[in-house]
Amino acid sequence: MNRKQALSQWQEMKFGLFIHWGIYSLLERGEWVMHHECIPIAEYEKLAARFNPVKYAPREWVRIAKDAGMRYMIITAKHHDGFSMFKTKVSPFNIVDATPYKRDTIAELAEACREGDIKLGFYYSHVREWRHPMAQSFESQHDTNKVGNYGNYWDYPEECRKNLQVYIDEFDIPQLKELLTQYGDVLTIWFDTPSMLRPDQAEPLRDLIYELQPACLVNSRVGDYVETDYRALGDNEIPMVPSTEPWETPMTMSRSGGWGYSGDGYFGEAREMIRSLVKVVSNGGNLLLNVGPNSLGEIPQGAQVELAKVGVWIRKNGEAIYGTSPSPFKQPFSWGKVTRKENKLYLFVYEPSPKDVVVSGLYSSVLSCKHLATGKDLRFTQEGSRVTIDFHRAEEQSELDVIAVTIEGELRVEEMLTVSDEDGRIVLPMCYACLEKQPGSRLFVSFSGVSTGWLKAGDGASWDFLLGNNAVLGEYRIAFKLACGFWGLFDWDHEVEIDIAGQTLCAKLEDDGEPVRWYQERLIPVGTVRLEKTGTHHCTVKGTKIGRKHNVGLTLLEIILTPMKPTTSP
Repeated sequence: MNRKQALSQWQEMKFGLFIHWGIYSLLERGEWVMHHECIPIAEYEKLAARFNPVKYAPREWVRIAKDAGMRYMIITAKHHDGFSMFKTKVSPFNIVDATPYKRDTIAELAEACREGDIKLGFYYSHVREWRHPMAQSFESQHDTNKVGNYGNYWDYPEECRKNLQVYIDEFDIPQLKELLTQYGDVLTIWFDTPSMLRPDQAEPLRDLIYELQPACLVNSRVGDYVETDYRALGDNEIPMVPSTEPWETPMTMSRSGGWGYSGDGYFGEAREMIRSLVKVVSNGGNLLLNVGPNSLGEIPQGAQVELAKVGVWIRKNGEAIYGTSPSPFKQPFSWGKVTRKENKLYLFVYEPSPKDVVVSGLYSSVLSCKHLATGKDLRFTQEGSRVTIDFHRAEEQSELDVIAVTIEGELRVEEMLTVSDEDGRIVLPMCYACLEKQPGSRLFVSFSGVSTGWLKAGDGASWDFLLGNNAVLGEYRIAFKLACGFWGLFDWDHEVEIDIAGQTLCAKLEDDGEPVRWYQERLIPVGTVRLEKTGTHHCTVKGTKIGRKHNVGLTLLEIILTPMKPTTSP
């Protein structure tokens, strides 16, 4: 198998298990405990003598993953603490030489994965390293002017004496050679956080992997501005728009936000995990869902229970997940998400008891609509590009229903932005905007669909959208949906000018006081507009004043127009 074939196979898998496991599990405070508490190396190394995972059962891990519907697994071969979970000649600080366990956990897992037909890849921290004196991780935070030191500054405070290339040569390269030559075929090397690694330092690592295993994939975190096989998004990040580019969201089950073991009982519910999987897959990505085993080698019971529930749902609805393509529609739907495979569309219905499911913008003739889990035929009507499905939630379904829509011939959908569904909303995502930039502007739209670098007054965006015969005419409320990234930063006090259908209004985007969290979305009302006729309309937004307290600027995800009265056009 070549790398192109391996990537295609990986994209079809859709769902994988992430394992964060190391000696930090003894402390039960997550994988960053050494850094958060500035534990000296001499003290932290003592944990190895206590690490004896006598209940580690790799075949049981494989069973749990397969029962949950997962098709690949990534395990932390070495995390930031520098402890290797495999036998290595590079350092005695590894599970075979430094612990009473004396066994190579990676070798045993690789064998179990081969037996269970689960693909195995290795997480490897190639920059952040808290034990090696030459490792550096002093970096800027997001797009702000702030910096943070994520390396070991308590044992090694003299940053000027550190040389990252020495660490790469002494540690990364020989360990990667071991991982790629001792454990059979490797699905991917999953690098984490390139920090300030230069492209000329990252590219040799990538090339080494391709040389040793030509079909082994490399994720984008090996280094910025380096060509790799697939994009690893930010932790728990889900983009709002579809993409055919290979990508993956790493997400943790832990409600505390940690990835290493932090005690049992703090795990999300299966319902949340299923919805996250659907959001990711409907946008064309893979979901890598993490759990942290305890120091004995057990996947926590609470996580096992919820994963088993996910598996029950997938066994009924996996056809709509595996091997699918992202939604072909530009507009979102209020009732849920869409995937596609061959001549079928799969509708994931979120609402608890909708009467009808309405799909607008579909010009292909519909042959049938079925409830996927039960095979029950559903009545439907099709008028032009609008399909209305008579839907009532099946009693045995408790999480999320799927409707399989079979079409005749080639798929044909509306290419313009249009009314999304029965609620009459019009959504104008930034990813479909035409950007209007001033000289020296840094404005672009990120992979997640958010405006980035909108820092200059005069920068703007525009859209064309369609009001069809079933659209609502009259007054619409306008709202801006803003989004923040990993660091949870918004700038406020923006002033914008909006022109829609020849009507101009000015608005201020001010903080509504809601507490901020990572990857948050905030809906800010800005006024109303009247749309009195069907056909194509134009919307332009220009920033007249841009707040820059955190230097992130105007982070616009989409503009939403919502009709105030349910009066459709004649």
